[in-house]
Amino acid sequence: GNYGQAMPLSGGVVLNLAEMNEIKLIGPGRVVTGPGAVLADIDKATRAHSGQELRLSPSTYNTASIGGFIAGGSGGIGSINFGGLRDFGNVLRL
Repeated sequence: GNYGQAMPLSGGVVLNLAEMNEIKLIGPGRVVTGPGAVLADIDKATRAHSGQELRLSPSTYNTASIGGFIAGGSGGIGSINFGGLRDFGNVLRL
């Protein structure tokens, strides 16, 4: 989880997806990555590739994975303009 939500109390499993961090595709208005890709790395790659930037950034931008950020269900900086993660257009598919 992005903020430490992945804490099974009994009988649970925690998956470490940190090595699934590939940035697979950058296109107009979208980026496809593995769940372990860190938001700061994604943002750096999209800016260099196409001048685009992430719409939403949490306070944990430098350390949060995209999978943890989406699982946490937040929004962060950018939410005033674009709403939360669950609002239309912020997450296209998982």
